[in-house]
Amino acid sequence: MRRPSVLLVSYVFPPVAGLSPQRVLHLAIELMERGYEVCVITARVSPYDPRHRLDETLVTSVPEGLQVLRVWPGPGASLLAYVRGLILRSGNGLSERNVGMPPLHRSILRGVTGWIYRTMVKPFLLPDVDVEWYPFASRAAAAVVMRQRPVAVYTLAYPFTAHFIGRALKRRYGLRWVADYGDPWVINPMSAPPHWRCWLDTRLEESVLLNADRVFFATPETREAYLAYHRVLDAARASVAYWGYEPLDFQPCALQTGHRCRIVYTGTFGMANRSATRLLEALAHPDLADCELIVAGLSKLDAERLLVDKARELGIDHRVSFRGFLPRADMIALQQAASVLVLWGWPGGMQIPGKLFEYFGARRPILVIAGDDRDPCARLVRDLNRGLAVSDATQVLRSTLCAIRDAWRRGELDSQFDLGPLREYTWQQQVGIIADALTEP
Repeated sequence: MRRPSVLLVSYVFPPVAGLSPQRVLHLAIELMERGYEVCVITARVSPYDPRHRLDETLVTSVPEGLQVLRVWPGPGASLLAYVRGLILRSGNGLSERNVGMPPLHRSILRGVTGWIYRTMVKPFLLPDVDVEWYPFASRAAAAVVMRQRPVAVYTLAYPFTAHFIGRALKRRYGLRWVADYGDPWVINPMSAPPHWRCWLDTRLEESVLLNADRVFFATPETREAYLAYHRVLDAARASVAYWGYEPLDFQPCALQTGHRCRIVYTGTFGMANRSATRLLEALAHPDLADCELIVAGLSKLDAERLLVDKARELGIDHRVSFRGFLPRADMIALQQAASVLVLWGWPGGMQIPGKLFEYFGARRPILVIAGDDRDPCARLVRDLNRGLAVSDATQVLRSTLCAIRDAWRRGELDSQFDLGPLREYTWQQQVGIIADALTEP
């Protein structure tokens, strides 16, 4: 007798780096351990895609028996990746830093093309910039449904295009559909679309919320905000599944000691809520001469260059290093070697960076630079006594870092916090909640 199957739809999946691919991967593993056949429909992401980075070391994490269909992302994404590939290959390597174009010219070109895209193209792409993936992914999903007759379909946003694939399958085949919001859509405090788009996006999102059998959000605050904003969503269908971490990725290791207190950030810059300017200004104080900052991750090139220039201006460039993109295992090793891990929260009182849960796995003290007074990331770190949460003010950061450095000097930094394992925030626990919703009668 053939085992029941479940269809998962996500634009990103390993070897694409990031936490969204990990969420889908661990959900697939959980479902397979429960005896289900699993098929994942994802985009065929080019190594030259400017929005995503491939980590080929993640290929080995995909279990045997998991069916993965990588679907063409569409003409726009393919053309962009092709052109970017030509530009990068014409330089001295696979880095925009090596492109044979003066930095000023490159900056002007990026600014002009970015403005044209943001004002004349992006507002008309509904529901988002990945809408061109919809016809190809929908066709592949329909073929899977006809062939395997899955009992349920799961879709992960962002992009929200994935939800409309789930809606189409729900309407056409009557499948049980679970929609997972990695990020909020219409009420996202970090989004500022034109007014006409707000009305249209609200209507589109209501069609998703009305048709989905279950809707998952990444924080309780997002769930409550959605229930208050969208009357079509009832509380019985709205649930919470946090981001998570895999304990096996964080093997116990001896804490490296050195002559400097090591502050580590593994993430991206170039987003509205993330600027290390004030952190650098705080580090420039003479009292913090024995502190260093290490940044690793995929950041916008202009944002990274600004920080490099700022560190040089402050005379601390010898204590600030940018490692760039690292394979996942190296990123985790860097986290575990930190004296303290720094993280920028989100304003608006809804979102928690998924990186926080990875930091939980590293079991190092965390310094949250809060997005605002309602930042749920700051509140969670305080409640769990996992670290400190402060405002993004230079003087506050300076005094906090001095206190951290003093405790580090005395060898008492770790003992101030509860750095034990947090099993409730592992991937197995969190995706298990989603798996229950997919497989319930």
